[in-house]
Amino acid sequence: MNEQLHYESKLSNDPSQNELYGLSRFPQYDSIPTVVGVLGAGDQGEVFHVLFNGKEYALKVFNPYLLGDPPMCPYDLPLHDIYRYSAPFALECAALAHLQKQNLDGNIAVKCYGWIRIKHETWNKRMPRSCRRLCSPFGSDRWAIVKDVVKTDIDAPSEQMRQALQECVRGIADAGIIDMDVRPENFMGNPPAALDFGSCITKSHFRYRRERNIKFREQNLGLIAEWTVKNGKFSYSPPPLQ
Repeated sequence: MNEQLHYESKLSNDPSQNELYGLSRFPQYDSIPTVVGVLGAGDQGEVFHVLFNGKEYALKVFNPYLLGDPPMCPYDLPLHDIYRYSAPFALECAALAHLQKQNLDGNIAVKCYGWIRIKHETWNKRMPRSCRRLCSPFGSDRWAIVKDVVKTDIDAPSEQMRQALQECVRGIADAGIIDMDVRPENFMGNPPAALDFGSCITKSHFRYRRERNIKFREQNLGLIAEWTVKNGKFSYSPPPLQ
């Protein structure tokens, strides 16, 4: 087994472990979700509409983490530190925990209820036939974060909505989080809330610097100001990572 996958499989075998990267475990962690459908998919994983004991949630299921592109930290660090500082699951857990400590969860970010680990066999059996292509690769367990289901997109493009998005981005930066993936599809609701923190650097990250946060904040605010409108929605072209 790949060393990264082997580490990931051992990440939380302890049933008494209630916290990972500052984020608490989902209270219904031992329940098996019913998958209703797919809400979205991207490079980091998929987001599913699920039911836990009859209640609706959004379940962001992360792909197994593999070292490919240069990570956000030196390769010579211990594997657990490479995972902590590079894996989208770890980065998102840290960012959401940081927001929860400031009572900003459910405000500038879609409300989060915690993390869960989903067994490979269980996940594949519960997946609807139409979604089987998204079953767990590599025969590995999946790590996921449970959030509110937001059923409304951000409103049709307007200067008022553009300003609301900028306020949301400013709030994330002011909270001590560098967001390196600001795009229209990463916000939902009215007022808008961010729903993707898998590419964020939080204050606890060794690469966090206040001046870097300010730089990205201003860059992100400028990006939103330049978003164009296409087919009734905001559209953009991402800048190169710096």
